[in-house]
This record gives sequence, structure tokens and C-alpha cells, in this order.
Amino acid sequence: MGVNDILSKLNEINLEDVVRVFVPSLQREVSFKPLSLQQQKEILKAGISSELFNILEFNAIFNSIIEQNSLERINFKVIDRSVIAIAFRNKFTSQPLDLDEKKIDTKILEDRKINFSIDAFNDIVVEEGLLKIKACAPQLSFDQAITKLQLAKIKKTENIDVATFISEMYVYEILKYIKSIHIGELDQDLTLLSIEDRMKIIEQIPASLITKLNNIISKQFKTPEDEYLTIDGTKLALDARLFV
Repeated sequence: MGVNDILSKLNEINLEDVVRVFVPSLQREVSFKPLSLQQQKEILKAGISSELFNILEFNAIFNSIIEQNSLERINFKVIDRSVIAIAFRNKFTSQPLDLDEKKIDTKILEDRKINFSIDAFNDIVVEEGLLKIKACAPQLSFDQAITKLQLAKIKKTENIDVATFISEMYVYEILKYIKSIHIGELDQDLTLLSIEDRMKIIEQIPASLITKLNNIISKQFKTPEDEYLTIDGTKLALDARLFV
């Protein structure tokens, strides 16, 4: 039996021993191949980076794993990532997670769902005078494009200005959600523009309107996810430590 034969048999085993995840954006289960050792190795590389950048590296690696391991071709959304990560961890190990001198049993989350409201799956509309913006939960593919852009900037820059980088991360995070802008009779679908042009437009939106949008994003997406990831008062971070 040659190497290719062994790899083929391993693939068959992985297809039989799938990870089933209830995906929030689809409101149904999706099957994934389990995490491979090679993929675990890639995730652990992200944990070696500085705290500021390791979340970007983890997201880029894990976004790719979601696409690679899904047994269906699906346009996943960012709101799906946390439940998929926890499901992969629970398949990968039954050991408790060591976090802040506590031992956290992530198996508790197997029967827990993120309590998104029905509004989380509809467009968000915020307006101020003639200006109106529409937003929605971002696609994982667009999150990946933004994340790779940020990582590329880091690699090109010898000395990162941390304050500038954090402020840019904030704007990029907002950019992921906004899909269109309307000013009177002028309508612009931002998804048709380059990331650079979208950035130019979004940076000129009044901060007061962005604050309104942020409050809705927090209520509809961030707070339910934080509640899902909190066990006995400790919030789990989506990073490489889940897979050590």
C-alpha cells in the first residue's frame, strides 16, 4: 500500500467521523471533517504571535479550515465561527480548557445555542437626516479578505504603530457590516466597490451614526455570542488556546 492509498483511507475515515454543527446563519446542522494534525499545527502557530496580532492570524487560519472541512459549499457568516470552533475543539479533545487558572469544561456548550434574535438575520438600517446605511452580518469570505489585508500590512511594516493599527482595526470591523449607503436619491451598493474605496467612504460617515450602528451590532451579535462563550463567569476567547 502506497502513501496515496493511506491518504485516501484516512480521508474515508474522516468522512465517516464527521463533526455536526448547528450553524446559526442557516438554522440547521452542517457536517464537517474533523480537525487534522496539520490544521492544529497551523492554529498553534497563531498562538506564538503577539496578543495584538494572534487573533487576526487565528481568524485567517480558522476561516480557511471552515471552508476546507465543510462537506457542503456554503456562504458561512462570521456569526457561525464561534459555534464551529467549539464543536471542533470538543471533537478534538475531552480535556478541560486551562484558562486563567481555571479548568473550563467546554463540553457544556454542546447543548447550548447562541441566542440570536430573529432581527439578526435581517438587514440593519440606521439613518440620520438624509443619510441612511444598511448593514448585515458579514460573510466569512469577506471577513477573510479583510483579515488577510490587515495581515499583509503588518508583514510589510517593520515598526507597527500600535495605536494606529488598533484604530484601523476598528474601522475595518465596521466596514465588514455595512453593505450600502443612501444619501437622498443617491444609492451606492458598497459590495461593488474595492475595500480601499469602501474604507474612504466609511471613514467620512458621521461618528454619531456609526455609534448607533455599533449599538445594534453589539446587541444583535456581540452580546449573544459573549453569553454563549461564557462558562461559570469566564468568557472563552476564540484563539489558539482552544486547540492546545
